[in-house]
Amino acid sequence: MLIFGGTDRDYYTGRLIFTPLVSSYRWQFKMDGVEVSNRSQFVIGGRDEAELDTSTPLIHGPMEEIQILHFFLGGKMHKKLPGRFIFDCSKVNTLPDVGFIVNGYSLLLSSKDFIIKEDEDGKITCFSAIAGLYWRRYNMSAWILGSSFMRAYYTYFDKGNSRVGFARAID
Repeated sequence: MLIFGGTDRDYYTGRLIFTPLVSSYRWQFKMDGVEVSNRSQFVIGGRDEAELDTSTPLIHGPMEEIQILHFFLGGKMHKKLPGRFIFDCSKVNTLPDVGFIVNGYSLLLSSKDFIIKEDEDGKITCFSAIAGLYWRRYNMSAWILGSSFMRAYYTYFDKGNSRVGFARAID
C-alpha cells in the first residue's frame, strides 16, 4: 500500500524510528550492523550504508557478512545458487531473529519474515531472503533492504526532512 502525505496507524505498531538519509536519490542511510538475537554482543558489519529498494524482493549484503550471518543461523550455501542459503524446513521455526541495527535500534526479523518456502524440483526448499552479493556497482550501498524487509517494517519515506522511518508492520 502506498500512502501520500502521512502515515496510517492501522498498519504499524509502536513508534516510528527515524534515521537521516545519506542520499535521498537512492534512499541510503547508515546502518550500524546486523545481529543474531541469540548471540550477545555479536554484530557483523558496522556503519555500513544501506538502501531501500522496493523493486528488490530480497535483502542483499556483502558476501562475507552474509556467510558469517548464515553460519550463526545454521544455513548452508545452495549448491547451484551462489549467495543464496537454505535451511532444514523442519527447523525454521526455531531459528533466532536477525536484527538490522538502525540509529541504535534493532529492527528484528523472525524466521517467518526471512524464510521463503519454494518448490524446487518438486520438493519444498526453505531459502533465506537474506542473500549475498558478489558484485558491486559504482557507488553501490553495502546492503539493499528489499521488499522482504519492508513487508515486516512499515517504511516512511520522508524526502522533505531527508530521513526514513521504520515501525513494525501489523500482519
